[in-house]
Amino acid sequence: MTGMTGAVRAQVPAPGRAGRPVGLARAVVLGAALLVAALVLGGCAAPELSGDRARTLQQDVLVVTQAAHEGRLDAARALLDRLRADAEQGREAGEISAERFATIDAALDDVAAELDAAVAEQAAAAAAAAQAAQAAAVADAVEVAAREASERAAAEAAQRAAEEAAAQEAARAAEQAKDTAPAPKGPGKPKPPKAGKD
Repeated sequence: MTGMTGAVRAQVPAPGRAGRPVGLARAVVLGAALLVAALVLGGCAAPELSGDRARTLQQDVLVVTQAAHEGRLDAARALLDRLRADAEQGREAGEISAERFATIDAALDDVAAELDAAVAEQAAAAAAAAQAAQAAAVADAVEVAAREASERAAAEAAQRAAEEAAAQEAARAAEQAKDTAPAPKGPGKPKPPKAGKD
């Protein structure tokens, strides 16, 4: 490969840099984009690809791979379309030979298919994460409701126990008061009648 292709490889960020793990689909996209760079920039004679057009396409490839590396797959797809438009413009201007354009166009189709698959994979992962979050929220709500119901039941049981204890205590106090009350006095001896005057 030429030095220009080596420059492309040097500027493309390595997967996982900056602490971001790169999934399989994203790594495939990155590899496919590098393949485009090799096809576009590597080993092509001047009549097949002009220097100015090569530099334009080089920049296009770099921004596509950067977006794919960062997980901005929709943006990478749009940037890939721009790369294709720049290649078509180069063909129409005579800066890219028909044979070289056909090679580039086929490679771009492969990358586009990989990107579409990666976008679908990313959307599926997002949907699964949303469903998991919703399920977790429901589980948390059920747990909170169960805990509150348990706390209410415990509070009600404690209140009933306190009321029963108070009633029993009142009954014992009444019984004790009954047992210690003095016995009522009986009827006294009848007084003798007063003697009447004769």
